[in-house]
Amino acid sequence: MAIIIAALGVSFFFFLPYLIAIYFIRLAVIYLLTFVIIFIIYVLIQKTIIIKPLQKMKKTILFSGVVITFLSAFTIINDPAKDILGKWKLDDSSVPKATKAIIEQARKTNAEMAQQMEENYPDMENMVSSLRFEYKEDNSYVVETPQGPQASTYKLVDNNRSIQITRSNGTTRKDSILELSATRLRLINKERNDTSLYVRP
Repeated sequence: MAIIIAALGVSFFFFLPYLIAIYFIRLAVIYLLTFVIIFIIYVLIQKTIIIKPLQKMKKTILFSGVVITFLSAFTIINDPAKDILGKWKLDDSSVPKATKAIIEQARKTNAEMAQQMEENYPDMENMVSSLRFEYKEDNSYVVETPQGPQASTYKLVDNNRSIQITRSNGTTRKDSILELSATRLRLINKERNDTSLYVRP
């Protein structure tokens, strides 16, 4: 009996290091598996939170780029020298103000004529509304009036921000361009000191 106990004791001390090693190996394996599982979960979460939104953002940016490119293909770049060509008339909203400005301008040189204009104001408005202003490719400028055409010349100056009119008697006038497109022309007439909108007749 004593021999058996002694043998068991020797065996216990002999195998103890192996038992301890096996325990720590198992513990290490458990920790490793736990770490791997946590890492996989973390990667999946990051993929859901970051990668998918980034992919969605990339798709949005790509779609926006396609839309911009498509729209750019149909965008017309304004060319003031071409946009101004052709006939114009005063927009209805600008006729009353322009009529009054013409009367006030006439008053400075001929008060009696200005008085007659005021007395016949409705006719004056109709006359101003019927005026046609034509800018031609050869830089000639013609105003069609009930009394006949009045010819001048024009040129765009100040980096297309102004238009200079030179009359047949050599006098000049430079109007400021507030807006110029193929269908709208808004000018500040420096002589009358008023702003007028011109549209196509």
